[in-house]
Amino acid sequence: MTYNTAEKYCVRIECNGQTGSGVLIAGKTTFYVFTAAHCLGYVKPNIQDIKIKKQSDYQSEFDDIIVKSILEFDYKKDYALLQIDFDGEDKLLYEYKIAHSFLRDTNVEFCGYQGINNDEFRPFKSKIVTNSDTNHCFKITLIDGDTFQQAGESGQIVAQGLSGSGFFVYRHKT
Repeated sequence: MTYNTAEKYCVRIECNGQTGSGVLIAGKTTFYVFTAAHCLGYVKPNIQDIKIKKQSDYQSEFDDIIVKSILEFDYKKDYALLQIDFDGEDKLLYEYKIAHSFLRDTNVEFCGYQGINNDEFRPFKSKIVTNSDTNHCFKITLIDGDTFQQAGESGQIVAQGLSGSGFFVYRHKT
């Protein structure tokens, strides 16, 4: 039994006509959402244009999360860090640790809001196929026969919206 799952940290982001995913991150005194910058548009957006929502499960209503500030926005490196106003899940967010290096063939899970159905999150099981310690990045592949192709749509269309998803490694049931 896994005690905390990727779904608990997944959020949907809508901004400037773009829809993507993000991951909740706990700081020492506040909370953040980390995402791909292109989920927010081509240039740093206005805070009021960013709509972040979270579900407690894939069929529940969305709860709004308020953006307090944009701490980082780098379209070239494709990342953004948003400080958020987030209550009630302090304990949940302190149940994981942030990884600093990646091992090949490690199973990981990610969860996001796909382009084909961005009204509910979906988790994906995958594994790391290669990594670059120098550039602090890795590539993954889906496992267990999973694919992005669904309902006759190509994987490229279905996977839209998954950018910004957090990736999780499970060890010792957590």
